[in-house]
Amino acid sequence: LRSLRAHADTVSDTLHFSSLCITCSLDGFIKVWDASQAHPLVLTLEGRSRIYNMSMHESCNRLYSVGNDIRGWDLETAQACVEIQEDDTMLGVDPEDYYGYPVDVWPGTGHRSKCLANNGSLLASAGKGIVNLYDLRSSRKCCSWRVAEEVLRSPAGGSVACTGLEIDEWKLLCGFKGAGSGVGLYDIRAASSGSMKAKTVMDLSPGEGRTILTFKVEGERVLAGMEGDLCHLWNFAAEEKAESDSDKEGDGKQSRQSKKKNKRCPKHRKKYPKRTTR
Repeated sequence: LRSLRAHADTVSDTLHFSSLCITCSLDGFIKVWDASQAHPLVLTLEGRSRIYNMSMHESCNRLYSVGNDIRGWDLETAQACVEIQEDDTMLGVDPEDYYGYPVDVWPGTGHRSKCLANNGSLLASAGKGIVNLYDLRSSRKCCSWRVAEEVLRSPAGGSVACTGLEIDEWKLLCGFKGAGSGVGLYDIRAASSGSMKAKTVMDLSPGEGRTILTFKVEGERVLAGMEGDLCHLWNFAAEEKAESDSDKEGDGKQSRQSKKKNKRCPKHRKKYPKRTTR
């Protein structure tokens, strides 16, 4: 219906907020659009470097972007309110250096070198197999971990791109494109205190020889788009329940066996107790 043009390089991510459309680009700028107006470009924000991904916290009108570092914006004042410096190693190999000529983030894949997500109190970033969690109240890193090495082995020998990052009040899901491509589920309820266990609670694997290109979380379900294959849908709440039921069944068998071993034959009374009478 309408084309919006303002970026000088590839658009790397888009968001929809209320009646606004927000785009970011490898040119280092963020554009806020209102397509219902005659002049749709409402606001321009400068990100200082390539911008790969964005995340919106709608209740606070806060927009977060990630490039070489993380920046948070207050859309009401158009001012930067959060600045977090990240390690340069999270970007891995630059696509232009890898291919030897100016290219998209990762041509023909739609993958991002880095991903960003937030739940209002925690901000998560992922890149080159590293996941960082930041406390938005203090902008300090509260937890960081690296995913399993076998997941990071790219068949082409290049840098591994992030296929997605999602976070809510208790869980974080993250995936990277590699030989063991899948989606890892982490419990982040103890992240703010710094006592979170950096191990997956559940691994959602597409199966051998299949690769996840992107995924989306809706409640307790994960929908993943596959490379050259049909989409996969997981209900990890049902899988978790099945695992717990199998554990309970195993515990029940053990308890029944122990009861049988400890069970003793009742003693038969030969004499009845005397009855007292007045």
